[in-house]
Order: sequence, then C-alpha cells, then structure tokens
Amino acid sequence: MAKKIFWSQLFLKNIQPNDPEYWQKVYAELLYRLDDYNEKNCSCMKCNAEKSKLLESKPHLKSKHHI
Repeated sequence: MAKKIFWSQLFLKNIQPNDPEYWQKVYAELLYRLDDYNEKNCSCMKCNAEKSKLLESKPHLKSKHHI
C-alpha cells in the first residue's frame, strides 16, 4: 500500500505521507470510519461497499505495518 495524502475525518486535516506517525494515523482513521459506519447502521449499497472495503484492508494494514 503506497503512502498518499488523505483527508482525515478524525483529525480534520490532511495527513501527509512524510508524517512519522503516518501508518498509525491511517489505522486510527480506518477504525474511526468503521465505527462511524457501525453507528449509522445504514443499509444502502454505498455505505455497505465502503464498510466492506475498510474491513478488507484492516488485517492487511495491521500486519504489514506492525500496528
């Protein structure tokens, strides 16, 4: 997974690839967004697709970057 700039809904700012805590912030963002989808409990296709995408990347992100 390549590093790239992304807007963080948790930190309310862009996260830069050169941030020393980049992968920790990516993982925190993933957990934050998953929690948000769980709280909304929306059954639309868009929310379900986004939630599935996050769930699929969680184990890969955690093991690859030693979080």
